[in-house]
Amino acid sequence: MITQISIKNIKGFGDPAKVFNLELKPNRVNIIYAPNGTGKSSIAAAFKSLRPGKLEVAVDDLYRKDETLVPELSIVMDGVTYTANNTSNTINGVLEPCVINSGTVVCTTQQNIGGRYTKVSGYLDIDNIEVIGKIPPSVVPHYRVTEIKAEFGDNSKIVENRSALFIEPRFLTACEDVGAHLDFFLRAQYRLNYVNAILDEIHSLRGTAEQVVAQVQDAWFDALEADSTYMAAMQEMSEFTVGMTRLQRFDLFFQLLYFWSHSKQDIRKANKRALYEEQRAKFDANLALLDSTWKSIKSVEEKDRLVVQFPHADEISNGQRDILTFAVDLLRFKSQIQVGKKYILLIDEVFDYLDDANTITAQYFLSKFLDLNRGNIYLCLLTHLNPFSFKNYVFSDKKVNFVYLLPTQPVAADAMKAFISFREGLDKNDAAQLDLYEKLSHDLFHYNPLPVDYSLQIAALKTNVHLNPSWGKTNELHRVLIDEVNKYLTGNAVYDPYAVAMALRLRVEKLIYDQLNSQVLKDDYVNQKMTKYKFKFAEDNGVLVPDILNVVNAIHNEADHLKYDAVSHQYLEKSMVYKLQNNVILGIMKNIFGWNGAFLTTDAID
Repeated sequence: MITQISIKNIKGFGDPAKVFNLELKPNRVNIIYAPNGTGKSSIAAAFKSLRPGKLEVAVDDLYRKDETLVPELSIVMDGVTYTANNTSNTINGVLEPCVINSGTVVCTTQQNIGGRYTKVSGYLDIDNIEVIGKIPPSVVPHYRVTEIKAEFGDNSKIVENRSALFIEPRFLTACEDVGAHLDFFLRAQYRLNYVNAILDEIHSLRGTAEQVVAQVQDAWFDALEADSTYMAAMQEMSEFTVGMTRLQRFDLFFQLLYFWSHSKQDIRKANKRALYEEQRAKFDANLALLDSTWKSIKSVEEKDRLVVQFPHADEISNGQRDILTFAVDLLRFKSQIQVGKKYILLIDEVFDYLDDANTITAQYFLSKFLDLNRGNIYLCLLTHLNPFSFKNYVFSDKKVNFVYLLPTQPVAADAMKAFISFREGLDKNDAAQLDLYEKLSHDLFHYNPLPVDYSLQIAALKTNVHLNPSWGKTNELHRVLIDEVNKYLTGNAVYDPYAVAMALRLRVEKLIYDQLNSQVLKDDYVNQKMTKYKFKFAEDNGVLVPDILNVVNAIHNEADHLKYDAVSHQYLEKSMVYKLQNNVILGIMKNIFGWNGAFLTTDAID
């Protein structure tokens, strides 16, 4: 925990130093509140000035811009004091700083007029953001079956050509994962003797490849398969050995030994490149859904760096600029996190100027850092907004830590709320009601392409006058939901946010369902119980799930679990579902629904 921050000769604070006694907790969202002019920007400037070996404060950030002054920043973390000034820095050794603020800068262009006059035009620009400082080179590890056959010796005709497998990214990752086992195996001669004994037996055989294979005896592999290192290695490769005979597994292992011992450095380089390509693809997928401008903002390789280039700030709206630059900065920070290091991420008043619903997007990315659960990230939001304003945030109470620098303290239809709360109110201790709860969840509240009809079961349990049992039919419910989505997307003054949120869940789950490449996988996907587990299942089976689809879960998760309090006769509503009207969220929703101005049909969620 960080319990003190002290600043001297930086921005608004001179000598003696300004001391802030506080409690910043790792793996929490520390919302640091103070009115303007009380030190937030000074804290950000101090941490932003940290360099290896010293504190390098820009002239504009020095107290009264006096270059003769010696700036200083110190922190107390876990009871130990660390300090940085213009000649030394003990902070960076224990805590890596990152500061996010507006990326907007003022630029000028000059135009000579008649040789005597110069016309200067100003415009707002957005700094390029470096995502990756050094792009890994593209490397293809050296696999030659002819070389492996030569190493194999007599009867190498039974060695299978696995060239397609040995360039597959997932296989190369597995090769690196199993590399320690292979190195250990290669260091022991008695283990190599197991392999040589099998080779000697195979070398003694005669006939065609098929005849040789037919003569191979299972007992030859007993000694090798009793070796724990061999078994550990093959267990790591089990994904690629399904259905193989003992001879085929031995053949793969022999090739692995040769491949790893001759190409391990290239394998590692290829995996770094594959990871880079995967990160960039997901990065661009996130940007594509976030970007509601006509500029098609995406990452660009610039020399050996990956950067995001933005248009001039006056060519996109303030909201678009803010959320795009913010999201890119967060993704860039995420790419720099290393195991074993501690970080402090300071977000300087960015949230104060974001549209309300942009906090949904910010919350998701920030929560992903916290989900690492290593206790190594101090995530701090610097704000002048009163903490009560942070009702917009969807962080759980356990993840939020309010810090005070100074001691200061759309129309939802009753029918839709009744339908949603009906499911939540079913008695889980009653077998019949529990069965109906599971069916409604599986078939109506989550995506299922097969139509159902539970209207009679709902009617039998109806107690709320506003409940419409006919919505237990897939076609009836989807018609109502898509009508409200059309109202929302076309800018209708009144729409039901709960209906839109429910349609949103169906839509995002359908988008991923449609990308699965077999009916078996699709059926298994539908049978996963929660959206996050559905997405994990899809990712495990090769489908790219953009982070933005997880972001909007914050909206439909709250909407789909609306409850009714029978005592107060009120619905226990939360605010998140009412954030749909924000323009940034609207832009994301249009992308998700593929809306082009025409009215949607139920095909969008069927």
